[in-house]
Amino acid sequence: MKLKNQIEKVLEDYSETRNSDIALTIKIWQEFHGIEDTIQLTQLYDLPREDNIKRYRATIQNTEGKFYPTSIDIARKRGIEESKWRIALGHSPKFIHQAIPPVKKFEDKRQTLL
Repeated sequence: MKLKNQIEKVLEDYSETRNSDIALTIKIWQEFHGIEDTIQLTQLYDLPREDNIKRYRATIQNTEGKFYPTSIDIARKRGIEESKWRIALGHSPKFIHQAIPPVKKFEDKRQTLL
């Protein structure tokens, strides 16, 4: 399976990887390259590099508009238009802050015994 397809599969199956290139890289290494908890430095020659994974992830999210980050803060940092992000995640395109009516104070109507 090509690296781009691996990235798309992981982004689809593990939404937490949409917010972190490091988490995405680790999950790809685990799922497709048999890496468990630790790696030997020489294994880095055979593993996909994080910068390549990051580039593909950026293309998938920013150009193709798929698998947006689940965090609005991350989406903003990556320059993703907020209305596109909201629509992709199933929210209304423009979030309107509505005032929540104040809660009425509970009046204790029990008689106090002296």
